[in-house]
Amino acid sequence: REVSTNDATGTACPSASFSKSPGNDGSAGASDSDTSTNCRRTYVEWDITSITDGSDVTNVVFKFEVKFVVSAKNCDYNEMNTRPSTATASAAWTDMGDGTAFVSNDATCATLATGKSLDLGTSADADVEAQLTSNWWAVGIKYNDELRDSTSDHFATFCLEESPCTPDPTLEITYTLPTVTQPITITI
Repeated sequence: REVSTNDATGTACPSASFSKSPGNDGSAGASDSDTSTNCRRTYVEWDITSITDGSDVTNVVFKFEVKFVVSAKNCDYNEMNTRPSTATASAAWTDMGDGTAFVSNDATCATLATGKSLDLGTSADADVEAQLTSNWWAVGIKYNDELRDSTSDHFATFCLEESPCTPDPTLEITYTLPTVTQPITITI
């Protein structure tokens, strides 16, 4: 659920190699530029098979817990076009950083708390609806500003479902079922 860069110093996140960690938590952030450590992005993926294909999705809310922060910055919550659970670490890293930002530069991740709730907006509504036939949907989370400075590490750690969380990462989707037109048979 977390993808990190290789260790290196400097103000930019290193981009030579990436690794995936299936751990209990996922972090977004960047380490101190003076230390030889990494940058991190995280994602959450859900099985949306239970929602009927063709449904009209009208609202998508992400509910979660931030369990640890260090000099936190604001986060972006981004569209994922590649299924992150099966993607390579490099592909997942790139996908978490590009595409549509459902919510950009949001401070919800910058404070430690349980029971957080974030409406991901109309672009997420449309994206979930478009993904119904694929039966999965994911959101990538990264810092809006991934610049590494020399003052401190900057991390926000999200509680994922393998840990006791309040709540487990939850996707609340409001939708209406497609209208089914029943065939009419008439015998004359």
